[in-house]
Amino acid sequence: MIIEKKPGNGEYPAVSLDSGVITVGDQSVALDDVRGDSEEIVDLKRGRAFLANIIVPPNRYEMVDTGETDEDGNIVYDKQLQPVDTNRLRVIVWPQVQEPENQQEV
Repeated sequence: MIIEKKPGNGEYPAVSLDSGVITVGDQSVALDDVRGDSEEIVDLKRGRAFLANIIVPPNRYEMVDTGETDEDGNIVYDKQLQPVDTNRLRVIVWPQVQEPENQQEV
């Protein structure tokens, strides 16, 4: 996984990947739910501010010999979806500006 940090002031949210689920701060995304045959971009926000952009690489497939042949004697292959290539998964995290605490007058 490639993690990039947008420049700015503030703390960056923690990023983790476990069993195909990416977590940024307190938000999680199951990669199998957002993947596709082209690159997919998922924007995570906290309020109106960006938390992260997750760039999911396009699906990859492997042609697997089924052990069968067609009526012409050609090998029959099955197109099997491969796991998300997490080495190509990109996460761009945005600094989170801390809101000042409300000060109460005495």
